Amino acid sequence: WLQGDQIYYLNLEGEIYKISGGSESKITDQKITDLRSVDASFDNSLVLVSFGLNKPSFSVFDAASATFRPLPQNTLAAAWDPKANRIAYLRETAANSNLNILSLTTNKTAEIIKLNQKGLELDWVGPNEIYFTQKPSALAPGSLWSINLSTKKIKSVIKDESGLMILWSQ
Repeated sequence: WLQGDQIYYLNLEGEIYKISGGSESKITDQKITDLRSVDASFDNSLVLVSFGLNKPSFSVFDAASATFRPLPQNTLAAAWDPKANRIAYLRETAANSNLNILSLTTNKTAEIIKLNQKGLELDWVGPNEIYFTQKPSALAPGSLWSINLSTKKIKSVIKDESGLMILWSQ
């Protein structure tokens, strides 16, 4: 990912390096194994890292301080606010999935809604709108729902579409 005139990257051993002014340096000794995804915040100052084989773990990496901040255990999906340093994340409990919003500015978490559906992916597509999808499958139909964060109302966007895979760009 890029931040100003600096380039950050993960090497094959899971170490984070920075390239700046033609020189390369390792910026943390912590190694990330079984990398799933790397997603930069809107201003590229923070990175949401997903890793782990069977069950994902999520951490926010701060390039300025070279520190990691883990999201709560049992977080199964997470997405950046497209305009602020906030993260929406789904945390699974024995009974349901909870959608939470973590503000990295205030360090406070707000529970938005409890869902009876499990195994969802999420994508924060607008200031007050988050999309939920079921994990894609060619054999089973999937659906897409939208939640308005102001009203907490959920609506169906796409229902029972075979092989549904969606990637939004901002």
